[in-house]
Amino acid sequence: MADLVQYYGTGRRKSAIARVFLRPGTGEWKVNGKGFDEYFVTEQQRVSAKRTLALVELASTFDVVTTTKGGGVSAQADAVKMGIARALVEFNPELRKVLARRNVRSTGRRAPASGSSSASASFQFAVLSSQFSVSFASDGNCELRTVNYELSSTTPRQKRDQSGQG
Repeated sequence: MADLVQYYGTGRRKSAIARVFLRPGTGEWKVNGKGFDEYFVTEQQRVSAKRTLALVELASTFDVVTTTKGGGVSAQADAVKMGIARALVEFNPELRKVLARRNVRSTGRRAPASGSSSASASFQFAVLSSQFSVSFASDGNCELRTVNYELSSTTPRQKRDQSGQG
């Protein structure tokens, strides 16, 4: 009796788990005993599940038999994609370089907040500055009067720099 040639990979996505068997064949799919188009009903799910085989251009050389459980159908499609990738690496370890692409997107520069001078600086608190007038009476009493109120968002250091004093 001839041995069955197959390559196995397990894929996981969220709470979905897929057991994937790749067998040399014509490109037929069985997912939980159903046909591929019957199980994955949306185009997005179909494209997601087939993406790995299309990437390495081996879609018509393997029959795919998979059992999935848990999660939603979209998560199961992504789990199948991962399982296929692992089975392909078992088939040919050289494919790991093609399949193990990392997400190369980096985080962008943080924009400065409104009113701050740098990205990590926080907002400037408003400083209430007042001008006072002091008058001394001839009888020795002192009177303190507020001349005006001004709401300023500059710090004492900024005021000093603006006035030119070092």
